[in-house]
Amino acid sequence: MIKEVGVSCCFSKLSSRERDVLLLLLSGKSYKDIAFELHVSSNTVKFHCGNIYDKLGVANRKVLSARYFRHDVLEQNEAVNDKLQYNDAKEPII
Repeated sequence: MIKEVGVSCCFSKLSSRERDVLLLLLSGKSYKDIAFELHVSSNTVKFHCGNIYDKLGVANRKVLSARYFRHDVLEQNEAVNDKLQYNDAKEPII
């Protein structure tokens, strides 16, 4: 299991709307685009982003994206490793 503290365990701390904003943030959308898509003001998006950054312990969108990407890559790698079979030399059998 991944021991990445501050990522998956903290997503549960986010409100439903904060998770909506988070997904759009991670997809690269601007505050203006997120506001348009969620039918709220840009200031509301900024407010939600501030809450997201605080709850996840990151300073900004760049750090958030890097942390999420690292977590996602590690999680995918773990899923692949779980499906691999290994020979006696502990090498994956392809």
